[in-house]
Amino acid sequence: MKHHLTILFFSTALWVSNSFACQVLPKQYISEMNLTVATTEQKSLNEIKAFNAKGLNAPLVPFGHLNKQWNRMKVSLSSNNQLVKFHVPMGSGNTLSGTQGYAIINGECIEHVLFTAIQ
Repeated sequence: MKHHLTILFFSTALWVSNSFACQVLPKQYISEMNLTVATTEQKSLNEIKAFNAKGLNAPLVPFGHLNKQWNRMKVSLSSNNQLVKFHVPMGSGNTLSGTQGYAIINGECIEHVLFTAIQ
């Protein structure tokens, strides 16, 4: 049986987009684009409720234990960037291989990322 470890505690601004450096999030790994904060938070709350129904004890706030990181990330949203959901499969050869979560991108460049799972 194959097991995957899911880690729900990692958030960072790994890359800062500027004229010298740009970490690209390839479009084939973006599962949802142009997300709103309200919709994303509601989906997250629904997921937290489902986890808690299985006996887990996550705080009933958007992104549970990652709420503080989420709140720091969402304030950087502006009309110049967008919130996307991504999933990069293991073995993809991408720097983000084996991760999923949310990112704020400007064009194709990642400005901030919130990892919701790392395999």
